[in-house]
Amino acid sequence: MERIGRERIAFMIRTDAPVQTDKFDYDDDEQLAIHEFASRHIFGDWYLACTKSESARIYALLVDSDELAGLQQLATDGKRRGLDYPPLARYLRELESRQIAFPSSERPAVPQMRFLRHLPDEDVVVALSPFVVIRPMDRRYKQEILAVNYVNGRFARWRGRERKQLYALAEKPMSVPLSKKLLRQQLGKLHKFGLVTVLD
Repeated sequence: MERIGRERIAFMIRTDAPVQTDKFDYDDDEQLAIHEFASRHIFGDWYLACTKSESARIYALLVDSDELAGLQQLATDGKRRGLDYPPLARYLRELESRQIAFPSSERPAVPQMRFLRHLPDEDVVVALSPFVVIRPMDRRYKQEILAVNYVNGRFARWRGRERKQLYALAEKPMSVPLSKKLLRQQLGKLHKFGLVTVLD
């Protein structure tokens, strides 16, 4: 009984709502809906456009404001038909061709990964997180890339070594021996942002 009382007190301290509808409802309602693209402003003219598939997986792309407007218009036109609406599907394939990495709209990536705060002091295999979208920002020069973890909301702009590492990881996982300290330091930065993960 004491624990129940503590739980009630903790809940009342957390909220000033007069009525508790569900004691297990801690967060706001989910913002993503099926057949709609929600956008999250990242910075400048860049947005993360997300939708939820019929099987409740998140599909996300990095887009600029013009692409976002086109995407939302096509999603509205194809309401109830989802990502299979032919004009929307064609536009999505065009946007996907501009990305370096993005979640599949058809099949989920289910890697056997370890959730760690930092890279362990051992030989590891590192891969891109399945929750990451990466895109070149400058279409002409491709000198800088934008990487966003759509689950934790963290993003970073990269150029130089980290940019090369992300391009390489988009192709395949990478073995990282303990002896390669500079490489581990670079990957440690990416891991800190939730952009890479350690595979089992």
